[in-house]
Amino acid sequence: MTIDMEGRDKAQTECRQPGQLVCIKFAIIATVFTLSVSGLPLMGYQPAHAAEITYRCINPASGTIWNLKIDDERQTADSLPAEISATQTIWHDIVRGGSYELDRKTGPLTFRNASSTGGYMLYYRCYEN
Repeated sequence: MTIDMEGRDKAQTECRQPGQLVCIKFAIIATVFTLSVSGLPLMGYQPAHAAEITYRCINPASGTIWNLKIDDERQTADSLPAEISATQTIWHDIVRGGSYELDRKTGPLTFRNASSTGGYMLYYRCYEN
């Protein structure tokens, strides 16, 4: 952004007129509002938390490692629709089947899958990356 400094004294004289002062105040307010709405940081704003969190989940029985991505903004877990709260995340895998429940505070992840023989459950331990 460049500012034309020519005629600065003339602008200061014109600003002393009542109508011009209102116009300049409005321009300043409009500029600040535009910057705040556009999302540009005015004072080095940092978000309180990241929208996407990656967990490293380990099955203690088999040693299988799985990276789980939870996106709070999009309400997804591994790109699948999820119910997300501060304490837990619940989702259903419509492709492979099964339901997942992650306790976000303490880290256990439970996988439940129904089958013709009664179904089964797998347990993982998840840590935030």
